[in-house]
Amino acid sequence: MYEYVDTTERVGDLIVQVVSDTDASYSNPRDNDNVSHIYGSHRNYTIADGEPPADEMRALERGGIRLLYRWLRRYKGLVAFTKLGMYDHSGVTFYAVPLGDDGHHAFDSAGWDSGITGYAYVDRERLEYMGTNAADAERIMLGEIEEYASWSKGDVWGYVVTKPCDHADEHDSDEAIASCPHSETLESCWGFIGDAKDCLEDGLSVARSYAEGVTA
Repeated sequence: MYEYVDTTERVGDLIVQVVSDTDASYSNPRDNDNVSHIYGSHRNYTIADGEPPADEMRALERGGIRLLYRWLRRYKGLVAFTKLGMYDHSGVTFYAVPLGDDGHHAFDSAGWDSGITGYAYVDRERLEYMGTNAADAERIMLGEIEEYASWSKGDVWGYVVTKPCDHADEHDSDEAIASCPHSETLESCWGFIGDAKDCLEDGLSVARSYAEGVTA
């Protein structure tokens, strides 16, 4: 299930590892209920929620992002909006771009591998359906773009809590102990998107529960 071990720590005798989740397709955050819509077009990739709907695509074709922005304000009750940038270099990532910006990534000022590939917005209907305050719409939209960007570049993690085998002293590292077929996996959890440190904190908390006898 995983290929890369990011962190290995001890809680008493137990070993906690944070590892890359290479079966992360199931954890695509755009499969969940989201406050924002994120659309994009690219010849090589399906982006977020896919191609723009037909009516929005017509506005884009007639007048670009600025006409689309006005159309969304008039017909969709627009609450928050941003352009969507993509950086495609040794992996793909996405980022929010203000309306007046050219969309080049900070690591690609010439724009060889980056630029505008779509847009994101929150409308009144989605806002009300999700029970979200309008004052929080932009912050949530930007957070959802960041989450999707993390997922798209493979920042998806899991933790494994392992009880060492009876011959742990024969191994030369905690990593070797954790991978020993005679060691016991007490608990694991997958699909943490973003910073591996957040996943580690959850794994350490679970290990402490086992160490304290709280978990059966």
